[in-house]
Amino acid sequence: MIRCLLFTSILLTYHAGIAQTPHLKGSTAPMEPMSFMLGKWEGQSWTMGPQGKSYATTTEHARCKWECELILVEGKGTVYDSASQRSNIVHNAFGVIRYEAHRQAFIMQAYSQGRGMIESEIRLLEEKMFQWGMDIPNGGKMRYTADFREEGKWKEWGEYSHDGENWRKILDMDLTKVSD
Repeated sequence: MIRCLLFTSILLTYHAGIAQTPHLKGSTAPMEPMSFMLGKWEGQSWTMGPQGKSYATTTEHARCKWECELILVEGKGTVYDSASQRSNIVHNAFGVIRYEAHRQAFIMQAYSQGRGMIESEIRLLEEKMFQWGMDIPNGGKMRYTADFREEGKWKEWGEYSHDGENWRKILDMDLTKVSD
């Protein structure tokens, strides 16, 4: 009986603590600084690879999950092949953005088909503009800058650096918001 009461007391204390935590379910305030990216976006992009620039039609869909405790972002790039008369997927990614109160930071976990997962802290550069990046396992760094300052536009560019000081553009994306 005492064990049961002790367990119940611990459980109630734990749940009461969660209810007072501001970044959990029911509170959209922590994600508010990222709400500008919500919606469906379409446009064009290019990436730089070993064979030069490759162009694609790109879509991004950002939406709230769990009363906006998380923002889910799904991105897809396709290239039309006139020989087969089919669109081929050249980029397929999924991201989860969350706010971690103890770090006072937005964190993104990004999954890219065939390339695995990375986790990165998002740095807010200014209102409606942020940057995230990662170290490359075989050397160098990548960083991505997303700019939403122009109403209804999502501009993003990616850069690579072998030394962390000299950057070369490897991605450019220009999207327009098509729906909320």
